[in-house]
Amino acid sequence: MRILISLLCWSCCLSAVGIPSEEYLDISSLDNGIELWLKPFSLPNRAISCRVIAKNPFDAVPQVFPLDCSMDAFEDELPYFVDLCKESIINESQCKMVVVAVGDFETPSLVEFLNAAFEIFSKRMKEPVARTISVTPSSENDLVYLSLTYPTSFQEIKTDKDLKKLWVLYLLQSVVEERFRKTIKEADGQWISASPSKYLLPYANSVAKCKGEEPNKMLSAFLVAMNEIKATGFSEQELSDAKAKLQKNLVHFYQKNPTSSVLADYLAFHSAFGAGYPDYSTFMTFSFKAISEIERGDVADLIGVYFKDATRRVEMQIPPSMHVSEADIQEVLNSHLTDSIVLSLKDKSSSTDSARELYTKLPLTEEEAMIIYQIIDNVGNLGYGKLWKKENEIEALGSRVQHVHPFKFLETILTDPHLKQSMIKIEDGLLSLKWRGFFNGNGDVPGFAAKCEREYARDNLAPYIVGFSQVVKANPEQVRYFVEKKEWEKLVRFLINLEN
Repeated sequence: MRILISLLCWSCCLSAVGIPSEEYLDISSLDNGIELWLKPFSLPNRAISCRVIAKNPFDAVPQVFPLDCSMDAFEDELPYFVDLCKESIINESQCKMVVVAVGDFETPSLVEFLNAAFEIFSKRMKEPVARTISVTPSSENDLVYLSLTYPTSFQEIKTDKDLKKLWVLYLLQSVVEERFRKTIKEADGQWISASPSKYLLPYANSVAKCKGEEPNKMLSAFLVAMNEIKATGFSEQELSDAKAKLQKNLVHFYQKNPTSSVLADYLAFHSAFGAGYPDYSTFMTFSFKAISEIERGDVADLIGVYFKDATRRVEMQIPPSMHVSEADIQEVLNSHLTDSIVLSLKDKSSSTDSARELYTKLPLTEEEAMIIYQIIDNVGNLGYGKLWKKENEIEALGSRVQHVHPFKFLETILTDPHLKQSMIKIEDGLLSLKWRGFFNGNGDVPGFAAKCEREYARDNLAPYIVGFSQVVKANPEQVRYFVEKKEWEKLVRFLINLEN
């Protein structure tokens, strides 16, 4: 229902579809400035999922501390959890802090309880002014720690266009990060990941971190890599790899009926990123569609916007035996200025056109399409009694389209609103009997999974992924992920739940 509402809710720009905010979310602040994001969420086991988020203004990702337990145990668990957070948060008073709670609670009583528990934290300080260059002593005898940072800001996510820009930023950061990682290895440095665990959104700061013995060589390597990206861009393969990484990450966070734990993680990341609190289901569903529409040019257009010479910051931790001054670092920065570079990409439309042309050569007659219509219409909309009486007829129809390529079979369903809705009914049916029958088959007629396995063994799926995805408006990287994993049920669920 929320997704349907958002499709009907147009923003001031007629081509942009509005994204509603998360419902029943109460946002307030404690006396010390810590924000509270509280979402009552009815659960049969009266559970609660709590997240404490500490966002240092200069870090790429926040520190997130999770607590999942029953409401009965929450009162006993919380003091130990708060003490752990207090001990673990770095530069606590400088951090933006948020407490997210999703669960079966009464908001007023929980606010009172949290206010007492978190009063041990300092009052929030004004955000410190960032220094362009920072050189501090290191406790290690021979290694330099280097961080090159480009700050990122983003507007509130209100429409599908904003959402697309969000994922364009994510893909840009991913491409640049991978290029930096390879570059620093060639410069004899060791790459340090900015995000050691799963993180849903783009980084608040685009950060390149490493350690090694030659500070100027490592910094120059980062800056040369940025120069190359601004001058020549990146390949379709680099973007494809970044999309695959993003899709895999989204699948990790996506649930059709999200648990309190998943919602708490989702809200935690949004509270740290600062781009509003869009509705979970709409955000996730629209994201798959938005990513499928992102092209190489969309990402390349933002390189100069998010990676500017004037905003870059350098931090170095230097061992006692080594001398590096701020003037030395500034000299390296001055020798690698990139803002005047204008990137121009060649048109790549011919490759996508050829992929679609290849896919359209797969055969499907009008008679075969009508048979597929009859099968899905009957299975999806007849009751079990009537369906049982027509079992032999439907099996005979299935035998007549066994040879049809799985992608053409799915295209017939996905491009017809009635059949797509019928397929959703098959998925949601009693005890999933219809769904299992569709995939496993009945009698002597193999199911859809067997057809996919057959074509996979012939290497007859991968060549058509891009063309098929264009026709059904799906993200080819996501389709490829399910095909390579041979997760046929997940593939079909993903496709029939696309909003397009």
